Amino acid sequence: MTVEVRDRICGDGKTTDMLKEVKESFLNGADDKYIIITPYLKECHSIAGTEAVEDDDYQRPVTDSDGKIVYSATDRNLGVMRFKHPSFNNKEGSKEASLKHLMSNNHNIVSTHNLFLNVKLDTLKNASNYTLIVDEALDVFSVCSLLPRKETKKLLKVGILYLMPDNITLQFNRKLFGDMSKLVLGEDAVKDTRYEEVAALCDNKQILLVNGNVLLWELSAEILKKFKRVVILTYLFEGREMSVYLNKHSIPYTVNKGSKGGKDVAHLIEIIDDKKLNAIGDEYYSLSVSSTKVNKDKILPPDEDDYDGEDDYKIALKDYKENKKEVAKKNISAEDVNDQLRRNLKNVMHNRWKAKKDDRFFTCISSNEKKIADKSFKGEWLGFSTKATNDYREKHHIAFLMNVFMQPYLKKVCDSTEFKINEDLVALSHLIQFVFRSALREDEPVKIYLPSIRMRELFERWLKGEFDE
Repeated sequence: MTVEVRDRICGDGKTTDMLKEVKESFLNGADDKYIIITPYLKECHSIAGTEAVEDDDYQRPVTDSDGKIVYSATDRNLGVMRFKHPSFNNKEGSKEASLKHLMSNNHNIVSTHNLFLNVKLDTLKNASNYTLIVDEALDVFSVCSLLPRKETKKLLKVGILYLMPDNITLQFNRKLFGDMSKLVLGEDAVKDTRYEEVAALCDNKQILLVNGNVLLWELSAEILKKFKRVVILTYLFEGREMSVYLNKHSIPYTVNKGSKGGKDVAHLIEIIDDKKLNAIGDEYYSLSVSSTKVNKDKILPPDEDDYDGEDDYKIALKDYKENKKEVAKKNISAEDVNDQLRRNLKNVMHNRWKAKKDDRFFTCISSNEKKIADKSFKGEWLGFSTKATNDYREKHHIAFLMNVFMQPYLKKVCDSTEFKINEDLVALSHLIQFVFRSALREDEPVKIYLPSIRMRELFERWLKGEFDE
């Protein structure tokens, strides 16, 4: 098994070139089999040359009167290869069962990250015959909600759950669970209990324990190892958890970098340079999830009676006002931050840019969306980690109102290996992905409001070519 990372800037045609390569191989008579996974069902249809049934919540492909999928083959898709979509149309009512059937019959398959991340090892029939193409790096770690924290602690205390020597991977001790007589008879005491899935995941070394109480799920490394070849299409791969994951599991990979980078699009990007508008983000941790505080420190104004002359009082009053501003900036409440961002967003979009509703979008911490957007920007918010969608490619005005740091438990997992992750690169990759949802994909100029000094400086360094060297 080989893993190749095609690390090229967003909009540089990674997916287009991949489709062309696959199609040419097919037209030249090769019988290679492919599974292509992408974040969204809409992109699955785009790749396969199919269309989703209108108003279908499951976005199943349109079929003809005989129930066969209708394909529209063009130069920009793989319609000629008749890629199949896993479906619920089977006796199990499961897309995973459908995927297993399609692989057993050696069909070319297109599906989503979500389905792939949840498959079991025995689903991947004939995987050694397949090339797996991953459009955008996978989220190989996620919070596991199978066990409440209190219950996890109890199971750890009695030894049913225990840590491997790496002090992070959990195992399930069947010898201490259930009726010992079942174990003597060769039966699995965990079977048909609420712990069966947890125990199975522990067997596959897929459950991690962080900080003593947070359970994380990890993609089984054995899944990737089953394929003949894996190709990952992304940008700034070393800023993705998947790079640490591959190193953690000793899965070798090669990175083939493209020739284009930040310098090649710098002339198309205008970043607001305004001290007043950017003041809300002028500290390193400003606009991050953990940066705001509920209470402000109280600073009392000077009493004129305490000063001998008017000049001394004026100097003291000036110092008070300046000091009050500094303390307010450092200890501003979450409510005040949201209120200021709301005013700034209106000022930028309405007054400075005069951007129309269909030509703008923004992001902020998701829990603050409604407080910042109110009625003026309803429906214009986009999650900061959104990727692989072209729905915003006609928009030229962008506001990125947050400061991205890794979730503490994810950072701890990554830092538990010798291959520590660059958190600045993680933040930058999210920002670049977000900006490239816009008309920048069409090589059209865009304007960006980026108040976080940390995010703005990282972005400016990227535009100068620093991270592409």
